[in-house]
Amino acid sequence: MMGGSQIAKKIVAEALHVQPDMIDESVSSDTSELWDSVAHINIMLAVEECIGGGIPVEQIFQLNSVPSIAVFLDQNIQHK
Repeated sequence: MMGGSQIAKKIVAEALHVQPDMIDESVSSDTSELWDSVAHINIMLAVEECIGGGIPVEQIFQLNSVPSIAVFLDQNIQHK
C-alpha cells in the first residue's frame, strides 16, 4: 500500500496535469503556477475520495502543499 507522501504526489500530479516524477516535497500552492483555485478544488476532491469522507473546512486552505496533504492522508487513511 502506498504511503501518504506517494498518494499526495500522485493526487497533485493529476490535478496539475504533470507527470508524478515532476512532483516533490517542495510543490505547493505558493511554488507552482499550475496550482490555482481550480487545481486546489480538484486536489481536495481527490483527497476526500481517498479518505472516504469530507475535509474539515478549517483544513481546506491548510492543505496547500505536498507535505501537508501527505500528513493529512497518513492521519486519515491509516484506519481503513
